Amino acid sequence: MDDRITLIGDGVPTGSFAVPAGSRLAGKGAWSPDGRALALVADQRFSSTVSFVDATSGKPTGAALPTQEGVATQRLLGWHPDGAAVVAAYLPERDAPATFDIRDEDNHPTNFAAVRRVELRALTPAGAARTLLSPPDRDDVHEHLPPGSDPPPD
Repeated sequence: MDDRITLIGDGVPTGSFAVPAGSRLAGKGAWSPDGRALALVADQRFSSTVSFVDATSGKPTGAALPTQEGVATQRLLGWHPDGAAVVAAYLPERDAPATFDIRDEDNHPTNFAAVRRVELRALTPAGAARTLLSPPDRDDVHEHLPPGSDPPPD
């Protein structure tokens, strides 16, 4: 069975499409500001890319955000006033597992126990990432995440 996104309008399904393999909704800020696209995130070995699909058809649309290297995953939290996507970038422990496809004790796919720091970054398709907040490394990152960056369990 594939993962699907179903759009609901006035309590009635208005469209549905399969999420591409290896991708998932990018976070609570996944809707584009104009409401026409959804952001998806795909993670590889310590790199993560946010791309966009048409909200009704699921077809790729627009340019992806720059791939973030050295991160376990990203969560799209919302949009900066200048139009940049604001993401929480999860930086792994130096001895973290090669992939974060394992789940932690709360069933989170990010494996928060292996995250040493979360940075807030502003991303645009045409530019480099701007770091908005870079706190010190912590042993208890998951307890200090900004509201909305902790994904719900599946």
